Amino acid sequence: MSLELPPEGEPVGFRPSDLPHHATDPGVEAFFRYALSHEFVRDLPEYRADTRRVGPVFGRHLREAFEYLLRERPCDVIDWSRLTRVAFEDEARLYDYLRGVFDHLFGDRPEPPVPPDPEAPPPDWVDLLWS
Repeated sequence: MSLELPPEGEPVGFRPSDLPHHATDPGVEAFFRYALSHEFVRDLPEYRADTRRVGPVFGRHLREAFEYLLRERPCDVIDWSRLTRVAFEDEARLYDYLRGVFDHLFGDRPEPPVPPDPEAPPPDWVDLLWS
């Protein structure tokens, strides 16, 4: 997979460093890069405990990053897949999933949402990502 920058003068789009605290808090960067990937998403209940146990700074930073994502909706499904290697069919499903993760980590949702099936990525654009 090649992540090339667009030609000069064209908009760059979403960058993970646009998320609050992503560039300054290694825990936030690692969470978005790894915890939401298919390999580790089953560990979300442990992260839920960490947002309360690891310290108020990490929990606050992670919450602010999620709040930004949910409020601004800055990335599309391709941006998200580049960040986490998790493919969503459309942005509505992506942001519904992120709302569920947020509600699990910071609200009263007892179980995390179920991520999309890693064996069935959307056929329309998956070849662009993994070719």
